[in-house]
Amino acid sequence: MSKMSRTVEVCFSPSLFNHHADPSAIMVVVDVLRASSAICTAFAHGASTIIPVAEVEEALRLKMQGFLVAAERDGKVLDFADFGNSPFNFKREVVEGRSIVYSTTNGTKAIQMASIGKEVIVSSFLNLSATAAYLGAHVFGG
Repeated sequence: MSKMSRTVEVCFSPSLFNHHADPSAIMVVVDVLRASSAICTAFAHGASTIIPVAEVEEALRLKMQGFLVAAERDGKVLDFADFGNSPFNFKREVVEGRSIVYSTTNGTKAIQMASIGKEVIVSSFLNLSATAAYLGAHVFGG
């Protein structure tokens, strides 16, 4: 009985993503600056859904439909946003049970690029153990 080969590829820049794109893969997005930590914090504090959007116009359109919006560009909170992308903004009393539209300079674009995969996992130092356990069970069979 032969063991199935498993491969882990790392893409260090969105500009290189097409060289790694595999629709059958589980994509793990790690934005080490803020996006993934903020998303993990929002879920830990009870957010029901994060809706990542790449474009400011889409975030504004969803804000006008009544969604809570976290949005920034180049580290600056957008004027229509309820808050920016710091994990400290995602307090339980603000996000619990809420759907949040989320748009950042780089992180949400990476999430949308990764959505070609069969699954997208957002990972940070905050959920590293959970990410490793999930991948161990679902990719490496352990």
